[in-house]
Amino acid sequence: MKPARFFGGMVVSYLVLAVVMAILLTGFSQPTALTGVALGALLWLGPASAIGMTAHLASDKPIGIYLIDVGCQLVYLLLMGVLLGAWRFVGAPAPHCGGDDKITLGRKYRLGSLRERNFGSSSRVPLQS
Repeated sequence: MKPARFFGGMVVSYLVLAVVMAILLTGFSQPTALTGVALGALLWLGPASAIGMTAHLASDKPIGIYLIDVGCQLVYLLLMGVLLGAWRFVGAPAPHCGGDDKITLGRKYRLGSLRERNFGSSSRVPLQS
């Protein structure tokens, strides 16, 4: 296999995984780095290690290869969880929605601090369409 195809496939696979993990993290009311680590650990313990074990059982490779593979998966899932959990979203919906507010399915994300969140202010900004 050519290196460009191999590494390109890896990048696309990890981007898909990051998007799915980010979608799962939006289900938490206030995702943090710790929440991201917990989600990464659960994704590793459940699907990643189980699928890796079934692939290992179907092969004739030594158990050490399996342990290296799942160890690498644990590291990148935990790191991805930390980064996505620490990512702060901008333009969060107001705690209550009035009649004129529009509901959006997407959120805009960027790194930031709690100071940048505008949850408790008295001035409400309508949701963007």
